[in-house]
Amino acid sequence: MKNLETLDLSYNELSSLTIQDSKLLSNLSKMRHLDLSDNDFDKDAFGILGALPSLKFLSLELNRIEGPLSNQELTYNLSNLEVLFLGYNQLNGTLPIEGLTSFRHLESLDLSGNNFASIPPSIGALSSLKALFLAKNNLNGSLPIQGLCKLKKLEELDLSQNCFEGILPPCLSNLTSLKFFDISLNQFTGNISSSLFGSLNSLEYISLSHNRFEGLFSFRSFANHSNLEVVELISDNDKFEVETEFTDWIPMFQLKVLVLSNCNLNKLSGDVPKFLLYQNKLMAVDLSHNNLTSSFPNWLLVNNTRLAYLALQNNSFVNLFFLPQYCYISTYDIDVSDNHLSGQIQANIGDMFPNIQSLNLSRNAFEGGIPSSFGKMRELSVLDLSNNNLSREVPNQLVRNCISLWTLKLSYNNFRGQIFSVDFNLTHIRTLQLNDNQFTGPL
Repeated sequence: MKNLETLDLSYNELSSLTIQDSKLLSNLSKMRHLDLSDNDFDKDAFGILGALPSLKFLSLELNRIEGPLSNQELTYNLSNLEVLFLGYNQLNGTLPIEGLTSFRHLESLDLSGNNFASIPPSIGALSSLKALFLAKNNLNGSLPIQGLCKLKKLEELDLSQNCFEGILPPCLSNLTSLKFFDISLNQFTGNISSSLFGSLNSLEYISLSHNRFEGLFSFRSFANHSNLEVVELISDNDKFEVETEFTDWIPMFQLKVLVLSNCNLNKLSGDVPKFLLYQNKLMAVDLSHNNLTSSFPNWLLVNNTRLAYLALQNNSFVNLFFLPQYCYISTYDIDVSDNHLSGQIQANIGDMFPNIQSLNLSRNAFEGGIPSSFGKMRELSVLDLSNNNLSREVPNQLVRNCISLWTLKLSYNNFRGQIFSVDFNLTHIRTLQLNDNQFTGPL
């Protein structure tokens, strides 16, 4: 065992490491990878560290390590340690930065899912860090600008689901190596300066959602970010605006996910962002709750054949919900509810979305009947056609073949005839709303 370099004891029910265990491990001087995650270890587990001078990777995630973590408990001669995972324990207090500095080559630190309350300014001493994960703690107050902005090697920074407040410091623009940046679900306020992200050209993922930002933000700040793939920005107030149409511009990026919800998107024009015309790798788009106008942007689906999720609810789209003849096999969720779409639903809609799981067309002005091709949507689990002007009988193909349906909402229309016929085969149904129609027949 002396040459053992990797030991994985994760997902067991181990609860302690004794002195004898420590002597055993002292023979493993070449061990580089130790995974003790998802057990019942407490702080005593740190006692083995001095016996493993070659260790590069250590995971003690998902254990029962609790209380403050003192600097002394982390002072070991582990100059080779590069990765330390202590997430999802019950640690609290202040981050023990002085102890962590003994790990001189530490590149990845994960303390997510604990109860830490503050980050000292001395965090800047962890100069080798490339990844810092502090999500789901109780961190509060302003960001420790003096230290955080010194971590110029950072490529991943996750501060989501905390209680941070105040403005985003301009010095964050110094983190030019940043690829992943998530500050969602905090209480940040003030304007988002366009210059803040202009220099972060390495960004691939950015989430600013669920904060208290105000003022106007120009999406064109990301124009030269050629690696950008995910942008998420959901506003929780009505004081924040995102503008994409100040000038004509062509992005260098190809997004996979775009979420711009409830952010007064293009408030003056009401236009769907024109830069989306140049995107062809989108997998998820959410432009909901923005009062966008014009016709339904069917070109989003046409241009992006891998688009799985499209949320356009609560806007002001008008005219037909029309799609060119194509089989959109990747699409599983569409929500265009709360708009002003009208006309009849395409007869071949079931052929176009064979794998769709959720379809919400409610609160529009659709008329005519439900196409029988709905019966070809065998994966459909949620269908909401309520609050329209739909009429005629519900096709047998729908209630016979869509056996995965667990939510069916047809209320506030003009449907007639029987729905609980001998063909009714919705055995997994949990929510069924048929009120305010003209259905007849026995139950």
